[in-house]
Amino acid sequence: MTDGAIVYSPDGVLPSSREALLEAARRQWPSVEIIDLDDELTLRIANDSGRFQIFDLGEGMLSTDGNHSQQLEFAAWASTLAPATTEGRVVLLNKDASVAAYLRPGMTPDDIDAAWNSEPPE
Repeated sequence: MTDGAIVYSPDGVLPSSREALLEAARRQWPSVEIIDLDDELTLRIANDSGRFQIFDLGEGMLSTDGNHSQQLEFAAWASTLAPATTEGRVVLLNKDASVAAYLRPGMTPDDIDAAWNSEPPE
C-alpha cells in the first residue's frame, strides 16, 4: 500500500467548516499543529505512530500523507466527523484509489483495517 489516503463522502455528510475540523482535531490530538492559510488547512500530528499530516481538500474531503497505521488512525478520526445517525456514506480510499472501505461511526482502526478490501465503493 502506498502512503497517503483520502476520506470523502459522496453524500456530503462530512463537515466542510474549518471550525468543526479544528475542534475535532484538537479533541483527538491536543498538541496538533495547525497551519491555517486562506486557501488551505493543514493539521500536523506527532504522536506514538510518528509524524503525519492531514489536509483539508475542501467540500468535506480530507487526505493524509501517513503510512498504513496512520491512515487507519486518520480514518477512525474522520469517521467521528459524520453525524452518528447519518444515512450518508463516508469512504476511505488509498492514494491511488485501488483499495477502499466504507467508514461507519464507532469504527476502530482494527475495524477499518478489516474492512479495507472487503467493501468496494459503488
